[in-house]
Amino acid sequence: MKRHLVLGILLVLFGAALLGRNLGWLPAFAMPPLGAWWPLAVAGAGLYLLFFSQATDVETRVVPGLVLAAFGVFLLLFTSGRFGWGEMGRLWGVFPGVVGVALCVRYWIGGRTEHGTLVPALVLLGIGAVPFVRQPWHTIHVYWPVAVVLVGVGVLLTRNG
Repeated sequence: MKRHLVLGILLVLFGAALLGRNLGWLPAFAMPPLGAWWPLAVAGAGLYLLFFSQATDVETRVVPGLVLAAFGVFLLLFTSGRFGWGEMGRLWGVFPGVVGVALCVRYWIGGRTEHGTLVPALVLLGIGAVPFVRQPWHTIHVYWPVAVVLVGVGVLLTRNG
């Protein structure tokens, strides 16, 4: 039953993206070549770990699951042509930042008792913020929805844990 849920969600999202492109709602969206879709496998593996793996408890699978899912989506932005690979020098902070966010989520859903998780999380978040603090107001203005996404993931994980 859970596999049907994943397939259904993927089909709905893919179909909505295609419809949005066709109706002009997503004018910048262009279908990349088939070889550019490989990061979806990385993101899919992360989502599987987060929501469908029965291997361990949610506190154990949240870090690799979130990291794989986020890295997959981030790399898809490059392979699809949304960002050029030359921009990686400007966006490198996403990598340590994602790991820091994943550790913060682990700390939060783990009952906020593992302080050994919080310290490296905050250090990684600080390192990840370095390339984005040149224009802090612009960064906050553009990326504030990430906080909404993180709260949503936390809610999903605590309900499905």
